[in-house]
Amino acid sequence: PRTWAEMVLALVGVVVVLVIVVVGHGSSGGHKGDVKVLSCSRTDFTGPTALLEITNSSSASLEYSVTVTFHAADGTSGEGFTHVAVGPGQSQQAQVDAVGNRGPMPTSCDVTDVSAS
Repeated sequence: PRTWAEMVLALVGVVVVLVIVVVGHGSSGGHKGDVKVLSCSRTDFTGPTALLEITNSSSASLEYSVTVTFHAADGTSGEGFTHVAVGPGQSQQAQVDAVGNRGPMPTSCDVTDVSAS
């Protein structure tokens, strides 16, 4: 059974993704290389989680929206999302948790979409 807070968090994640897709927030070209997966693991509290490093190599501040896909050995997968502001020439770490998924230990985490504006 999921808690009320988990269901609200999952719903908020879905709404954010839909808004980004519908509005066409930013551009996805050229920014995927700005994001690196530092670690991919599972915690008892959040389930699958990834630690990212986002590096803004441009001369202006950027708002990054990042989608991470978590893959498990049993063939299941899930997604997580984050939105991070990074100053010019700066790097910032961000934790991304799989939305609504307390699945098994991920075998890999891939950055599947990045937009920045």
